[in-house]
Amino acid sequence: MTRDRRKPRRTIVLAVALVLAAGVAVWAFRPRPAAVDIAEVTRGPMTETIDEEGRTRLREPYLVAMPVTGALSRVTLDPGAPVVAGDTVLARVQPAAPAPLDARATAEAQAAVRGAEAGLRQARATLTEARAQAKLAASDLERQRPLYLAKTLSSRAFEEIRTRAAVAHAAQRAAEALVAARTADLARAHALLEPVEGAGAAETQDAIVVRAPVTGRVLRVLHKSARTLPAGTPILEVGSVEDDLEVVVPLLSADAVRVSPGDPVDLDRWGGPATIHGTVERVDPKGYTKVSALGVEEQRVDVTVRLTDPVASRAGLGDDYRVEAHIAVWSDDDALRVPSAALFRDRGGWVVFEVRGGEAVRRRVEVAHDDGEHAEVERGLAAGARVVVYPPAGLEDGARVAPRQR
Repeated sequence: MTRDRRKPRRTIVLAVALVLAAGVAVWAFRPRPAAVDIAEVTRGPMTETIDEEGRTRLREPYLVAMPVTGALSRVTLDPGAPVVAGDTVLARVQPAAPAPLDARATAEAQAAVRGAEAGLRQARATLTEARAQAKLAASDLERQRPLYLAKTLSSRAFEEIRTRAAVAHAAQRAAEALVAARTADLARAHALLEPVEGAGAAETQDAIVVRAPVTGRVLRVLHKSARTLPAGTPILEVGSVEDDLEVVVPLLSADAVRVSPGDPVDLDRWGGPATIHGTVERVDPKGYTKVSALGVEEQRVDVTVRLTDPVASRAGLGDDYRVEAHIAVWSDDDALRVPSAALFRDRGGWVVFEVRGGEAVRRRVEVAHDDGEHAEVERGLAAGARVVVYPPAGLEDGARVAPRQR
């Protein structure tokens, strides 16, 4: 009888142990919540910017060139040297002596002189004939005038006489102009012989002094050593870095259409400690093709930015320096913001995982603007909602999640 009573007890104990073991196994192998990063949907200021690298430039640089062909004296100024408009001497140019003529050029110049002299003689003869014709026509007009007044000469005949006098007078004026032109031709032909007849006369001329056209600094020196240069050759470039600096930002044409004059601009990564502020002054109406570093052709549009901060805030910034421009194209002081890292695309729309009761619930949302850190929510979420940031690829709708332990 004692043995029969012990068997049910052992059975009960064994059953309880099996139940406990099964419970422990279920607890040990149950799905654990996925550890994720969670952020909150908030309200606050947002600004959408277009970010692009830009370059500084002078609005009105001055490229100083050789005024005449001649010998340039050594330029003593270096880049960065201050200059004063109308006072600082930039360069001195000694006009070049005329080149001596060879035998062929001399013969051609002498022939040109003889041709000009002959033309002048012909013009003078024409003038003498024209003066005589004009004098005869004037005399005839004076003789016929009394007859016309006495009604013994018809009006038509008198008009013909007066017209001949006017034509003769005009021919005289034309002949006088022809004489003046032929005289100038003769002077020009004689000038061709001056290198032969007076070579070395240019050395006696005073040097031409080239002074600064604007107050500012020397930007670059193109020809520093003494040498002979033709007229129009650039010598150096000057400009006012302090007062005349602006920034040019080459934007993609798709971004440029969103920019308008007056948009605020922040400039950083230029080397200084502070951010420089400015405004969009102009968006060029014409674009151009530029090949990117990856070999892709892009349509670019230059946007000009006017600097608004004091000169002291950008000390050291010069012409053709690199800056990073951030052009604000939209802003809102009380936007509904969701972290951009919580958004992902699904079937042509934006989706987030909202955390509710420890579960990740898939929600479709509509967003408008994105500043790179946050996106503006138009529909689908409310302030205070919690969303999964950087959702893992295997996360499914309804999956249990828990905040990642830091």
